Amino acid sequence: MRELEIKAKVASKDALLRKLQKYSIALGEPVRQQDIVFAQVDGDPDQSKNNWLRIRKEGQNYTFTLKRAVTGELDNIEHETKITNPEELEKVLELIGFKRHSEIDKTRQKG
Repeated sequence: MRELEIKAKVASKDALLRKLQKYSIALGEPVRQQDIVFAQVDGDPDQSKNNWLRIRKEGQNYTFTLKRAVTGELDNIEHETKITNPEELEKVLELIGFKRHSEIDKTRQKG
């Protein structure tokens, strides 16, 4: 799958929500996502060419994702699968040359 992400700064969340409602765009319930992102230990200095791996916890479910930038402009090749043992997968990733790069805890809503 190829992912395209668009980000924008919002001056007022309340004003944005009113505008979305005006156009009959309903938001789903907030979903908490907790990510651990892994980078290649000996990756290319041009990080856009590297594979980035992620273990995501959402509720009681875990997914493993590989992302690679296409142009460096928030467009990625992405492959994802469900996993049942994130601790064991993290050990595997370390053995094949990846290290923890960052941890992200965020709440999202889809429209």
